[in-house]
Amino acid sequence: MTPSSLCLTGTVRHSDTDTLRNQSLACLEKGGLCLLDDGLTEIESGPLQVLLCAAAEARNRALPCELDASATQVFNSALGKLHLADAQSFFTIISDRQAPVSQ
Repeated sequence: MTPSSLCLTGTVRHSDTDTLRNQSLACLEKGGLCLLDDGLTEIESGPLQVLLCAAAEARNRALPCELDASATQVFNSALGKLHLADAQSFFTIISDRQAPVSQ
């Protein structure tokens, strides 16, 4: 089963946390979560924690949770600031999926 995609763009801020939570849960209900990089430049700690919780929930449900390889630098930087570098292991790093093209 292919996980549902969630595109991360620009700076993901604390004010995005509720929306991100709802979108992540919807992806999990559809069978998994794939975080795609669509120009992600920064992610603040609140939304990062939401995504880590979604990744943990995916693991508990035995669902896929993927992270676009091009987003790993931003994720690693944010995780390092929180001393959570090992948390990247919650995600399967992928490089073959792309963000949908805007129309």
